[in-house]
Amino acid sequence: MPEFHCAITGCDRTKHEAKGLCRYHYKQTRPRTPDRKVTLACQGCGTRVQKDKRTPRYLTVQCGSQLCRHWLNWGAWSSPLPKDHPALGPKPVRATAKTKPLTYREFECAWCGHASSTMYDTTRFCSVACKLKAKASRRRGREHGAEGTYTWAQIAKLWTSFGHACAYCRTPTPLTEVQPEHVTPLSRGGRNDLSNLLPSCLHCNADKRDLLLPEWTEDRARRSLPAVTTTWSPTDPRYRHLVLPIRLAA
Repeated sequence: MPEFHCAITGCDRTKHEAKGLCRYHYKQTRPRTPDRKVTLACQGCGTRVQKDKRTPRYLTVQCGSQLCRHWLNWGAWSSPLPKDHPALGPKPVRATAKTKPLTYREFECAWCGHASSTMYDTTRFCSVACKLKAKASRRRGREHGAEGTYTWAQIAKLWTSFGHACAYCRTPTPLTEVQPEHVTPLSRGGRNDLSNLLPSCLHCNADKRDLLLPEWTEDRARRSLPAVTTTWSPTDPRYRHLVLPIRLAA
């Protein structure tokens, strides 16, 4: 194969392009387009940049850098622009729920009764712990088919009326150790609301088990233990919340 030589005198390039010319001299013969490039201002930062009219990107977005292009597509504060970049003006305020003025409402916890505030309309509990405790009390009533519900605020109020003591043995009991005791057990048809509850200590609640009050009194007498229900009186205002069958049984 004969060796190629460019047709231009003095050119020693050996790579043929077209028309007997090398690539360099062949490009020199092509018509030039002096207006192919144009100087534009970047839409992001305003910097003067040159853009090629033949590129599709020129027809869409004129940007001086990839950072500016990212900002124009996704927003200034969602792109990794430097803090001193001209495109980063004041932080944009978008019309979303987070930009709305926050309004809080005062409410009373449905379990412990403590006052709290929230920005939501359906919140009923001051914490997740109170929500789980209320759920457990309702589940226990459903397991036995019992009606009604109660709150810890009601138990705390009863505990205060009994002088911060157990309603059965009258032993001073901290509120953290008080247990809501069902006078008529749920397994024997008792209700799961305030009309069937008394504040009790752990020992009395475990000792009573699923017995009615007369049965518990006989059981303690058989074991030579003091009857803790003998001091009860139907006229005592502390027991007025109990239903009539429970008063008679007491």
